[in-house]
Amino acid sequence: MKKYLSLVLFVIMGFSAVAQTNSTFTRTADDFWRMEKLEDGSFAKNHTSIAGSPYLNKAFQQGKLISKYNLTFPVIPLRYNIYTDNVEYKSPKNQIFALKGHEKIAGFTIDDTTFLFSTYLKNKDKLSSGYFQVLVSGKTTGLLKYTIYLLQAQPERPYSPAKPERFSQKTLSFYLKVGDNPAVSISRAKDVLKLFPKQKSQLNKYIKQEDIHVQKPADFIKLVNYINSLTASTSNK
Repeated sequence: MKKYLSLVLFVIMGFSAVAQTNSTFTRTADDFWRMEKLEDGSFAKNHTSIAGSPYLNKAFQQGKLISKYNLTFPVIPLRYNIYTDNVEYKSPKNQIFALKGHEKIAGFTIDDTTFLFSTYLKNKDKLSSGYFQVLVSGKTTGLLKYTIYLLQAQPERPYSPAKPERFSQKTLSFYLKVGDNPAVSISRAKDVLKLFPKQKSQLNKYIKQEDIHVQKPADFIKLVNYINSLTASTSNK
């Protein structure tokens, strides 16, 4: 009799555990597609009537959101809208949403490319926030920001045909983010030297010897790696 009761109890507990697991899975899936109310915002705007493209890549690609709170998100179709500086994703019903709730999202990855959502200094003194492609990780992070502008339609003029409303070509801007500080725009070598006064002489020498141009991606990456090697050796002393 005791064995029978034990068996019944085991089965009941087993079903309870399975039900709880299924409930957790369903709740997690529902929470994800709601995105903690991230999906409650408006649908992504349709830009098909405007010439050009606001996207880094118009096609959706399998990607993954990075949580600020160690949550695990599944792989979903993502694309980056440079013009709105936002991530768009496609739901299981093929609806396209613009991501909301950036206070919960640290960034996203597509293939081996990572984008970081960070504060940055805009126009030197105005604090803003947006997405950056990570070029170099480390104590000092090398970042790349894409920008696209919406160009207004222009009427026909003598010797110049009319031009429709259109998106501009994307422009590239380089930023450095030291620790958790806001990212800072880097347009010339002096901007780098100002950020690292203790390593100023070494950096200045390196930039001249290696003929570094901070607006060239390969040179910028090379310089940021050197900065991290300097700051690492300094912190170890």
